[in-house]
Amino acid sequence: MDLKPFPSFPLRLSVYTFGHFFFEFTANYFIIALIAPQISSSAQMIEVLLFYNLFDYGFQVLIGLVDDIVHRNHFFAACGAALFIIGYFCSPIPNLMAAVIGLGAAFIHVPLGRQVLLDRPHSYAPLAPFVASGAFGVFLGRRAGFTSLPLSWPVLACAIVVLSLLIALGTAEREGNAHAERENATKSLRFTKIGIVAVLILVLAVAVQSFTFAILVFAWDSGALAWLAAITIMLGKAVGGFFADRFGYRTTIIGSSLVALAAAAFAPSYPILGLIFLFALNIPSATLISRIAKRLAPALGTGFGLYKFFHLVGFFPTLFWGTGHPVSPINLILLTIVIGGLMLAEGQLKE
Repeated sequence: MDLKPFPSFPLRLSVYTFGHFFFEFTANYFIIALIAPQISSSAQMIEVLLFYNLFDYGFQVLIGLVDDIVHRNHFFAACGAALFIIGYFCSPIPNLMAAVIGLGAAFIHVPLGRQVLLDRPHSYAPLAPFVASGAFGVFLGRRAGFTSLPLSWPVLACAIVVLSLLIALGTAEREGNAHAERENATKSLRFTKIGIVAVLILVLAVAVQSFTFAILVFAWDSGALAWLAAITIMLGKAVGGFFADRFGYRTTIIGSSLVALAAAAFAPSYPILGLIFLFALNIPSATLISRIAKRLAPALGTGFGLYKFFHLVGFFPTLFWGTGHPVSPINLILLTIVIGGLMLAEGQLKE
């Protein structure tokens, strides 16, 4: 199967967005439906989650670095799809399965994220739906894992289809990406004091944001409201890039932070204000990735991988502390101020 000429960006973005959604869905479905029934203690479950997250988030910087050198986004992502298929057959060994699908997720995230950044280097909007689809995939995968539906074989069949599409796109990638790769290569990576400080501020914002997402447990978040919350989070992530392009990065950060701050104190108790808080807090998610990638251009894959690594740093402690208790209003207020303040501080640093 050979796709030439290179399909239009909107068509390819649809494939990337679905792929991100599907493999996040698959990873969480596999963990709950195939691995969890074999787990006999919370300590063993933590061990499985450690394997998954370390192989997923821990390898993304390395994958991004290599992809920045070889420029094979679609073939790298196809490797990720293949690892998911292989991972299914590792299910009798929970830690091995977790490691294999975790590595598969890493190969999906970075190359496809790099491709979107490469296609649209001066816009925030295209990356936003790509990021948002993954968040919704996590939610649906967990829901599906707790059902009795036999989804494993349909999931494997869909994985093979996506694998085939990625390989087909990869056959035309050299020619299709030639102009964009040349343009990206003209940028020089500069390790200035301002640039280093800016990246440090951004990755700190990522870690704090990730920690905040990990502890967001609301007493009302169940049943139909849980679905509404998941959709709200997805929409917040999806529109953030559009807002940043339309109104400017700084205005978007100030606006979303003020709305989140106004709702934060009441979010744990009142569903409507909780949904408003979730929507506003998630608006800057994709813009953070773009900011890191721009600061590290032309190393777009490395920048994307760095974002994901510090996402791991942020939620890593919660694997041990637990997130079962509703978060307090004062914590939400403080964390919202810190996240918004860090993003605004980076935006003021000009090279």
